[in-house]
Amino acid sequence: MYVAKNPFPRKNIHDIFKLYLFNKRPKDLVKQKIFKVGVLKKNIFMAIPLLSNKDVYISTLALMHIYDRRGAVLENTILPSFNALISSPDGVYLNKEGKNRRGNILFTKKIENHYLAVVLEIATIQGKTSCQIITIFICDHNYFEDLKCLWNGRTATPSSQCNNS
Repeated sequence: MYVAKNPFPRKNIHDIFKLYLFNKRPKDLVKQKIFKVGVLKKNIFMAIPLLSNKDVYISTLALMHIYDRRGAVLENTILPSFNALISSPDGVYLNKEGKNRRGNILFTKKIENHYLAVVLEIATIQGKTSCQIITIFICDHNYFEDLKCLWNGRTATPSSQCNNS
C-alpha cells in the first residue's frame, strides 16, 4: 500500500533557514515550499476565531521576506526566540487592517527591551483553516496598544479579561 508523504512536513525553523536561505542575497529567488513549524496551545487556538486546525505554517517566501527586511535580526533575535513566539506568546491580537496589509492575527512576545510581533494569516491548508506566518518584526508596546486583544499570555485569559498593558 502506498502512503503519500506529508506535503507540509514539520521542520525546525533553523533547518529551513539553513536549507533554503543561508548565503542567499536580498531579493534572491527561492523555491516556494510550505512547512509546519509549530502547533498552537489549546487555549490560544480557542481564542482565535475561524480556526479548525492548531498547526502553524511558514513558507520559504515568507521567511525570505523576513530575511530581506530584518537580516541580522532574524539570525540573532527572531530565530532563537521563534518557538517561544509561537508556543507561548505574551498576547494574541487582531491585527490592524489596511489596504496593503495581510494577516489577521498578531502574536507578541517581549524579548529583552522590545517586542517581537508575528503576523499570521488565517489560510486554508489541506482543507483546514490554519495559521500561516506572513512576517515577523520588532516593535514597541505602542504598536499593539490599540489592537483588540484575543488572549493575554501573562494571565492565560481569553479576550473578555484582556488588558493591553
